[in-house]
Formats: sequence, C-alpha cells, structure tokens
Amino acid sequence: MLWAMTTATAQLTALKFDATRALLARAGKATGTNGGSPTALLAAWAFYAGCAALCVGATAWYVLRVAPAARGSGIPELKGYLNGNRQRGLFHWRTFVGRSVGICLVITATMPFGREGPSVHIGACAASAALNAVNWRARLGWQPSPEERRQILQLGSAAGVAAAFNAPIGGLLYVMEEVASSLPPDYVWRAMLAAGTAVGVAQILYAANRGRVDYSSLVISDPDSSTGWSPSDLPLSLIHI
Repeated sequence: MLWAMTTATAQLTALKFDATRALLARAGKATGTNGGSPTALLAAWAFYAGCAALCVGATAWYVLRVAPAARGSGIPELKGYLNGNRQRGLFHWRTFVGRSVGICLVITATMPFGREGPSVHIGACAASAALNAVNWRARLGWQPSPEERRQILQLGSAAGVAAAFNAPIGGLLYVMEEVASSLPPDYVWRAMLAAGTAVGVAQILYAANRGRVDYSSLVISDPDSSTGWSPSDLPLSLIHI
C-alpha cells in the first residue's frame, strides 16, 4: 500500500507541475516572450493554486464527513488504543482510505505534511484487516486474544513505517520507542521479519516501476553506486549477522 501511495503521489505531482509548465510555455509562445504576459502568469498560478485547493478540500471533506477517525497524525490515536482506549472506527476501511488517499493528496498539494504518522496508522489498519478478514479459529484453531491483537497491530505499524522509509531496522526501533506500550521479546523478531518483508516487497515494486526486477532489488543501495552484490555474498553476510 505504501508503494502505491508513493507512486500515486509522484505521478500526481508530476502531472501538476507538467501542466503548469505547459501553461507557462503556451503563454510565452502566444506573447513572444519567455515569461508570458501577467494575465498568462496569473492563469498558471491560478491553476497551480486551484490544484492545491482541490486536493486539500477533497481530503478535508472526506475526513470530516466520512472518516472522522482519520483526523490527527495517527500515532496518538494508535497509542491510545494500545493502552486500552477504544476508539470507534479507528481501523475501519473508510479510515484506511482516508489516510491513504488523503496523504497522497495533501503531499501533492505541497502541504507541510509527511508520511510518518499516517504510515504507522495505515500499517496497523492493514494488520487489523488481516485479523478480521479470515476466520482464524476455523482455519488454524487459533483466535487472537486482545493482548495478541494489540501486539499484531504493533507489527503492522512497524511494517508500515519500514515500507514508507525503506528502513526495516528503523521501523522496528521507531515502533519500540514511539508506539509500543510493551513489545515482548518473542514479538521483536516477528516485528523485524514483518518490517523486512514489507521493505523487500516495496523494493521489488519500486524496481518494477523502473522496468527492472532482479535479486538486487532486495537490497537498499545507492542507485548511482558502482558496487553491487551477488548471491555468493549471502553466506558471509549471514555469518556476520
């Protein structure tokens, strides 16, 4: 989901800037100048500002009218839930849509918002959906207790932060420091596995956007670097770990 959000935000931002540049270029050609007339510049500015107003207005309307639980950064609300404060609609699909689409639109509008808090909440929403979508008692003979449910939501938030910032260890540490009320030792490795899997899948999808997917997509590295890695390096890396 975080990959889809990043891709959609990049595409929307590119469309906005391309359209604004096209308006400026068209105005310049019509007047025979580089900058265009004041009226043409005002029209380009109006389009740019109108896009921002539309994105922010649509997000505000949806959050206020459809998904009020999507208000706020997402971190305090999740921490409150993990500490025993029930909040209606916190993990509802409408809240998930409001968080996901809303953060794409406000970033496209160049508003001073980031993905940190929403990614925590989005990851927890995805974990909650996975818990509710399957009858685990019928399939595996297991029904998560309230405590296990809270722990699994924390795993989802770790995966969300890790996927948003391509930082599996950072996602784990962030959740342990900022979100988790308590994370038992046997859940730490699970959180690391969830974060690593989320980053790995995101890396493959980002590579697919560039039209090239191979094993090197699983490693976060500088795309301009001349050094690489091969599968023969894995045994030494495992020994090092």
